[in-house]
Amino acid sequence: MEKYTGQQNEYLKRREKYKKIYKSQKRIINLISNIRILIFVLGFAASAIFFFMKDYRLSGIIFTLTLPIFIFLVIKHGNLKKKNEFTCQLININQESLDRISGKWVDFIDTGQEYVNKEHPYSIDLDIFGKGSVFQWINITNTYLGRERLKKSLLKPCKDIKKIRVRQKAIMELSKKLDWRQHFQAEGRLNIKNVRDPSSLLKWSENIDSLVDRKYIAFIIRLLPIITFMSIIAYFLLPSFPIIIPLGVIFFNLMINFLGYKKVNREFETTSAYRNRIATYQKLLEIIEEEEFESMDLSNMKAKLFNTKGKLASQQINELKELVERMDLRYNAVFHFVINNLVLWDYQNILTLNKWKKESGDLLRSWLQIIAEFEELSSFAIIKYDNPDWEMPQLVKKTYALSALNLGHPLLHKKERICNNLNFSGAGNILVITGSNMSGKSTFLRTVGVNLILAYSGAPVCAQSMECSIMDIYSSMRVNDNLEKSISSFYAELLRIKMIIEAAKKKEPMLFLIDEIFRGTNSKDRHIGAENVIKNLSKAGVMGLLSTHDLELGKLEKEKRFKIKNYHFEESYTEDDKIEFDYKLHPGVSTTSNAIYLMKMIGIEVD
Repeated sequence: MEKYTGQQNEYLKRREKYKKIYKSQKRIINLISNIRILIFVLGFAASAIFFFMKDYRLSGIIFTLTLPIFIFLVIKHGNLKKKNEFTCQLININQESLDRISGKWVDFIDTGQEYVNKEHPYSIDLDIFGKGSVFQWINITNTYLGRERLKKSLLKPCKDIKKIRVRQKAIMELSKKLDWRQHFQAEGRLNIKNVRDPSSLLKWSENIDSLVDRKYIAFIIRLLPIITFMSIIAYFLLPSFPIIIPLGVIFFNLMINFLGYKKVNREFETTSAYRNRIATYQKLLEIIEEEEFESMDLSNMKAKLFNTKGKLASQQINELKELVERMDLRYNAVFHFVINNLVLWDYQNILTLNKWKKESGDLLRSWLQIIAEFEELSSFAIIKYDNPDWEMPQLVKKTYALSALNLGHPLLHKKERICNNLNFSGAGNILVITGSNMSGKSTFLRTVGVNLILAYSGAPVCAQSMECSIMDIYSSMRVNDNLEKSISSFYAELLRIKMIIEAAKKKEPMLFLIDEIFRGTNSKDRHIGAENVIKNLSKAGVMGLLSTHDLELGKLEKEKRFKIKNYHFEESYTEDDKIEFDYKLHPGVSTTSNAIYLMKMIGIEVD
């Protein structure tokens, strides 16, 4: 029987708790729904019966009593449904958390596939995006800006050690706030069904309608409804008052609405498109504002959630939400036509929107960025909570440093993960790693690369301890041909190696990861090419790991002018002639190979 971790037990407990709440809420929702139908049928039917019996007084009393009760039940039913949906999200979040720990996260829908970039220095090789990627593993963002921020952290990690340390503290604090993180995530998932770029909303919020904003035009817009109603009242109260005046004023209003239809429609379309998202932003900001934070990064972000007049961001977003709901009157075409031509309803809303933009329009962008940053940091916080034995790396100011105890691949399940120690520092240091097929060379290179990306993102690493300096990362591992550009796999690899060498010439701290160098050419050319690449990179003063089947490259360790060390992975054979790998890094050059054995194993005859 599988033994659960403390984190798994917590997720299980939460999932079952929310399931019970969900069922209880469902029962109440169904009960209210039935009562609502009963009230509607009995109340309004009784009112109608007495009305036709000409007992208008009793009919009116029943109708007057039934209507508010019915409306109350409708509102109550709607609120409970929202709470029920929220609870459903919490159930899903805890189930996904269990899946993440058990290794089933590879089935999560959002893989970040659209971020895959073959030209990036390392993202393809280190499985940053796509199926089975770092992004798929940790991403819990719900907003467009949140996803973009997480993408940026993984593709362009921070190079400022002070900022990374600040992020580490923020991530550590959020890792302990499980309840807060789950509620923040659940609220984000409620209304944001499809992630959408808010650029048009932000552009709209920062653009004040200059025509309507002119004082005399604003004064006329505010004054016209008063004149309209005064002329209508005068017509009914004063027998001699000509009807042409109220009709003329209403016609004037109609002309103004007709002339400004396109402008008003643009405003409406922008706000209406983001109606649900605006409501979600408001709730997310409220959740941040209500929480107490200790770390400097989180506290500073929370402190920015005010406008120039000292109003909370959530209050301001709530005002915007109410304005958007007010503008939704346009969906009721007949009622909107009447009200709009009596009081210039659309223009009144635009004036109010302009006032809101002046107070908070320019701040909306920063508020949404704060939501995004909390989402991104929460994604990294999951790593620490789910893996309490993983440690925060020590970032050092040395130019080249990388050492770790029990370093493992973060994306491998604990049962499959084999950890290794690593210690090599100094400019020009290169590890040449040899070993048989499937022995673990490629996985080890990815282990180093992925953990460095996590370290620079402020996240914990899959290690007992780790010390590293800030280095750019370049890799050449998964190199394929490109038929569209008529590029063979060997030429594609040459281009990647060229990119690495060109980067090394910039004299910036750099770590390279090269797997099975020049596998696409003959052994003689491969050896000459690989030897020259290693020497050039060592001369350039960069640090790196290079795996190869070419055992002759091991001789470079003897050349004192280069800082090259040999390591290898090995295999062994059991009594029944089965191959076994220990996936452990050993010093020296590999002394074994298994290509012939593997050919025989799959049924290829070898003399």
